[in-house]
Amino acid sequence: MYYLTLEDGSTYTGTGFGAYKPAYGELVFTTSMTGYLESITDPSYRGQILIFAFPTIANYPLNKGKMESGIPHVAGIVTKDSHSEIPVGGFSGELSAFLGSAGVPGIDGIETRGLVSKIREKGSMRAWISQSDGKKDFSKDPFAEDLIFPTVEHSIMNVRKRDFDKKILFINAGSKISVMDNMADLADLTVVPYDMEVPDKRYDAIFISNGPGNPESPHLQRVVKYVRSMIGQTRIYGICLGQQIIALAYGASTYKMHFGHRGSNHAV
Repeated sequence: MYYLTLEDGSTYTGTGFGAYKPAYGELVFTTSMTGYLESITDPSYRGQILIFAFPTIANYPLNKGKMESGIPHVAGIVTKDSHSEIPVGGFSGELSAFLGSAGVPGIDGIETRGLVSKIREKGSMRAWISQSDGKKDFSKDPFAEDLIFPTVEHSIMNVRKRDFDKKILFINAGSKISVMDNMADLADLTVVPYDMEVPDKRYDAIFISNGPGNPESPHLQRVVKYVRSMIGQTRIYGICLGQQIIALAYGASTYKMHFGHRGSNHAV
């Protein structure tokens, strides 16, 4: 028996799979009907417990070629009906074994749509996945640590698919593989991690990637200051966290959404 315990005191019981260990984090959800592996390996989910609102998850083979990073970044997952042990071969694997090897627990058999409705009404909550329904400590802020650090390569690299005449500075704040790959179809990339100095070169544009955590985190102040210094000097683009960093560079402020909806939007 496994337990999902929320900070409002409510507890849900289910069946454990993946790694048989406890997990703690902010409880968020996605309503996507496909792309479960992409979500599990998306660096933007670092340190979060992800609810899959769609009832059936992993009912097609886990294709590692679809991974958005080298490892899962979720703290845990919550499912209604997880096909976690589909027999597969080749470049695939089964979900339970994949999560287990990465130390990520899952809990199955949860009425996820009802749980999502609760979060939409009451707001995001911290939660535990564990084998005990005893009292839990919810005092730790999941966003206090630098969530980006484990998600990026800490070196500058050049990505060049062919001979482009345009050069883009790609600031990696926890990018998905697909984002970097698609950007490399447009120009030569100089990929610089968020915590390193940017080479003093001329760039035709600056792009700031997606990533996890709070955009107002002290760990991102270097990036915010750099982007602010480049306003008016070149084109600046971003997605997700990158857009929020641009907003901060322009003097705006950010605030946390009431509930943690991630990914595509389908009615629940």
